[in-house]
Amino acid sequence: MTGDDLRSRMRNDAIAIAAGRIAESKVAHLGSRERIAHHEAAHIVIAAALDLFPLSASIIRQPHLKVGRNGHLRGYAWYSFQRPENPLPADAKPKWPEESQTDRQRVARYALLLADKISWRGMLQWVHELRSITRQLVDDHWEQIQAVASGLFEFSEVTREEIEVLLKGGMREDELLDLIAAYRASTHGEIHVMGALAGSVATAMMTGGNRADRYRTWGVALRESARAAVGTALGLRLEEVSIVVDECSLGRCRFASDNGADRPDRRDVPDIGELQRDLPRLRQRAEQLVRAELYPIHKVAEALRTRLMLSGQEATSILDSARDQLARHVLTAPVAPTGNNQKEGVAYESSAVA
Repeated sequence: MTGDDLRSRMRNDAIAIAAGRIAESKVAHLGSRERIAHHEAAHIVIAAALDLFPLSASIIRQPHLKVGRNGHLRGYAWYSFQRPENPLPADAKPKWPEESQTDRQRVARYALLLADKISWRGMLQWVHELRSITRQLVDDHWEQIQAVASGLFEFSEVTREEIEVLLKGGMREDELLDLIAAYRASTHGEIHVMGALAGSVATAMMTGGNRADRYRTWGVALRESARAAVGTALGLRLEEVSIVVDECSLGRCRFASDNGADRPDRRDVPDIGELQRDLPRLRQRAEQLVRAELYPIHKVAEALRTRLMLSGQEATSILDSARDQLARHVLTAPVAPTGNNQKEGVAYESSAVA
């Protein structure tokens, strides 16, 4: 590697690092989780724009890992300076030292190395020019940053394959998120794919398709309830359904088969491109199942909104009771509430940004 190549690599890394704070400042009015999602998404998108290779990103906090003097790791964006030759292991993560530098500290270090003049004035001039370039790149790629941020907000972590889908676009944002949800569920089989798609189908039906409602309490309750209803209708045994927000998710619906040791390897299931071609058929089937289960979904969502978490037995009991009522034709059509309802062995030369 020549000296010019090294300078170019350091410059591109500095720009990708600086992109996080600039993107976060554009969404300062949003909540903490959304801001962090945009921060990490900007690292990934701008790295890709500069011909680096995204590997994964996360917004899961890790309080045991210190960043700077008093902070801790809020999330990360991991990208490589060279194209990985082999797929990453499913559990691959960047290795962090016990104490990491902040984005500002890392950019300042690059400024010291790359500034034309080794002086405060030279460093500040270089940083000013870098911020101007980075701000323009963030503006030019804002749509992609929002797409990756939505993926992080929804799933907390995104893999290399999922980042590629989000960056490529070609679909509406909600369709991209549905595709990733279906891809993740496909390791369990088509029943789990139906359940994954049922969540967004039910949310759109009962909230009028308002994008923001997808992430509010009622929307999350509908999503997890739909997954529970469709999964149990197709023969899965429910273990838990919850809308308790934690570092990893806004809510969850867990089936007994989720913990099975005989799940197929990712290599044995359709790739994400094949799944994308099959998505219209899968979504149509999911919509049929949701329409047949609208009332049971609504009843579980109401219980979740009050209690936040239901055991598998409790949720199944509510579903069965609602289905019995449907069978006796003693109900009216449900109406959604309105108003304020609320690695080891990975040897790639890479960069992981907090």
